[in-house]
Amino acid sequence: MKNMINVKIFNYSEKQYYKGITPLEIAKKLQISKIEEILCVTINNITQITINTPIINDVFLKFNTWQDIEGKKIFWHSSYHIFLKSIFNIFPNLCISNHFINDKGFFCDIDFKKYIFTEGKKLLKINLNKECKKKKSIIINKISKYKILLKYNNDLYIKEYCNNIKENIINIISWKNHHSKYLDICNNIHIPNINSIKIIKILNISGVYWKGDIKNKQLTRIHGISFPNINEYKKYVTIENNKINNDHKKIGKNLNLFFFSEKVGIGLPIWLPEGKILKDNLKKIISEIDIKNNYQAVETPHIGSKNLYKISGHWDKYKNNSFNPIKTPNNKNEYLLKPMNCPHHCEIFKYKLTTYKDLPARFNEFGTVYRYEKSGELNGLTRARGFTQDDGHVFCTSSQLLNEINLIINSIMYLYKYLGFKYFEVQISLRDTQIKNCKKYIGNNEEWEKAERYIVQALSNKNIITNIAYGEAAFYGPKLDFLVKDNLNRKWQLGTIQIDYNLPKRFNLNYKDSNNNLKFPIMIHRAYVGSLERLIAILLEHKSGILPLSLAPCQVLIINLIEECIDYSKNILNLLMISNIRSKLHIIRNNNLNKEIKKAEIKKIPFIIIIGNKEKKNQSLALRENGKIFLNNISFEDFKKILDNRLFNF
Repeated sequence: MKNMINVKIFNYSEKQYYKGITPLEIAKKLQISKIEEILCVTINNITQITINTPIINDVFLKFNTWQDIEGKKIFWHSSYHIFLKSIFNIFPNLCISNHFINDKGFFCDIDFKKYIFTEGKKLLKINLNKECKKKKSIIINKISKYKILLKYNNDLYIKEYCNNIKENIINIISWKNHHSKYLDICNNIHIPNINSIKIIKILNISGVYWKGDIKNKQLTRIHGISFPNINEYKKYVTIENNKINNDHKKIGKNLNLFFFSEKVGIGLPIWLPEGKILKDNLKKIISEIDIKNNYQAVETPHIGSKNLYKISGHWDKYKNNSFNPIKTPNNKNEYLLKPMNCPHHCEIFKYKLTTYKDLPARFNEFGTVYRYEKSGELNGLTRARGFTQDDGHVFCTSSQLLNEINLIINSIMYLYKYLGFKYFEVQISLRDTQIKNCKKYIGNNEEWEKAERYIVQALSNKNIITNIAYGEAAFYGPKLDFLVKDNLNRKWQLGTIQIDYNLPKRFNLNYKDSNNNLKFPIMIHRAYVGSLERLIAILLEHKSGILPLSLAPCQVLIINLIEECIDYSKNILNLLMISNIRSKLHIIRNNNLNKEIKKAEIKKIPFIIIIGNKEKKNQSLALRENGKIFLNNISFEDFKKILDNRLFNF
């Protein structure tokens, strides 16, 4: 029927409804409980709409509550406008430069002019509480851009904001009984009931330059967040406190793993002996997976000719995130600190003529890359300027593509489970279907459509939670991004699989098929974990510094209590070392056992062996696992079985 549309609803079967029905009406027909908790609706996994927006086409629909990030972001967007109204009640003549919403709350950049923000901060908190208690809805007025620019011709920030909006009509929020002269421009939807905002908190205040340019005026950036009830706020505070206590920078310092030196350069981690052991063992675990999958290990330089990245297209796309080119003494040639490994691997494939019998060709490299992250965005190992990638590239034929994708997916799933990540999901990143011919992407539509079909098909028989994100594809092809959830309920993007028809053409890579004709291979970019530094940071925070036994720099500490047992302790140490167990021996003579155990637990050493007269006499061990009770009178053979079990079943 012409007046009917098909609506597929998340967690519900597909149904037909009359054209023009609203999500609110659908929710009532489905008898969804707690309709009042619906904050917005996502259609086709892309766009958020209000619950009162008429639906006129076939759609996939998902109701978003506070439990969804989409719901939270709309909640925080509405909260920002409440915050803005409150701040103008205190400071009526300031200017707003910019605002944005992310998964950590809302941010706004303010020019306070003659005002001093700290003088009105207490009054603002009182005003925010009052505004949260008022029952109101947000009313949107539509005004022409021309009229706004005419009226606010002297306001640099409003002019900049309006000029960045393509539409001629701009949304302005109109607050009832509010007579401030400020202009509250809005470019998003809002929650149905503003009264559901119960708490708004200011989290952080910092200085930023307008447009990020040091030559411009310094503004005040305010980071805020809001909650629908006190319990959610308390939960947030608990999680944030856990984040502080489990910060990888703090743990890394306690465990003597790494540090940063301003003299060496900000954002460039320096690995200490214990940290080097950790990083090397992580490489070893990943290498064992690659060896089983017949990857060939390669190594490429830390720099590359600028022309290499021009050919690949990376220079045009990412030059603002790369370090400035390095000039040779005669200034004739320019090189870049390597921002990625893929162009180098293309040259490896090109080194010798390949036939179809040599495919798939799989290369892997722990390649250190360098990217110019802004100093304000650096955060320990999670956001650094120099980091090592577990980078791999596969060159294959069209008939081999699906099998190669499946091989990588299985490897990623195995590795995440081994590292202790119980929950992970996949984001399928495709082109924005509305801008298929946009300059954002390279290559032709036919190849893009093929690649997208393969990448979706590969997940069809996998028991993994998947989400589709349109517009998030790499500039050269679609991709799968693997996200893990840590013990603090945060999601981290680690592994990736990217299909690329374009780089082989750009580098003129060929292989001979069975008819002796030259053809372009398909290139797969893959990383199981991405940055090793970032993974280590996530692991440290995920497990509060207690690493898998296979990664722990020191796996066993032997504490010898008395002089007469030293030979026996050394014998146990030798047995462990022969078994490739990283072990240390501490000989104490002042009977301060509890102090030694406490030190070992702070260092997160997985196992502690205590040896005294009783252990020597019985040829046994007193064993303590980190933070757990003692096991007395255990044989070395039984302890070795425990170690073997932990090494292969973390």
